[in-house]
Amino acid sequence: PPQPRARPRAGVELASRAFEPAHARRSPRASDDRARARRPSRLRPFARVSFSPSPRGRETAARERRRGAVPTRVAGEQRSRGRAVEMDEEEEEVQVEDPTQAIFVADDVNEIIKESIDAVLQNAAYSHAKVGQWTSSAVETTLRRLTALKKPFKYVVTCVIMQKNGAGLHTASSCYWDNETDGSRTVRWENKSMYCIVTVFGLAV
Repeated sequence: PPQPRARPRAGVELASRAFEPAHARRSPRASDDRARARRPSRLRPFARVSFSPSPRGRETAARERRRGAVPTRVAGEQRSRGRAVEMDEEEEEVQVEDPTQAIFVADDVNEIIKESIDAVLQNAAYSHAKVGQWTSSAVETTLRRLTALKKPFKYVVTCVIMQKNGAGLHTASSCYWDNETDGSRTVRWENKSMYCIVTVFGLAV
């Protein structure tokens, strides 16, 4: 009959493993790392590119700098996705906008309204047929002179012409705006035969 095989003792098995060489006891993960290290690298070396900003880019940068009112100095090096980009230092003069330009000056507007009404109704007698033409001319003249100031404002101009015959006239207006920058001005002009009331509303952009 076949003889049963003798099982090795635990002490003998552990002793045999202890004398195995170090490379034979490495884990499967270590072998995967060695195989990965032998693969050719697909990474490309860094490419250095130097360029100067385009005119459109300079205009955009200058516009952004004017919003923050900071000097025009751009210098540095940017790295993105394996590329190093160098930008040469650029210096430009920046014209900072005067903050007072965005304030409604009532005295200036008052003079413009008076001059516009005088230019339209000077030495004129009331005529019902000409009222429509006078109001349009007064509004357009006032608005044209206001826009010539080149201030960052939106304007609303109204004009009322009424015959002087003893009748009463009452007007009112209400606005929701910024009290620090916006404003309005009303001028009442009259001669022997009529009244002219022009109102200007200025809203900062």
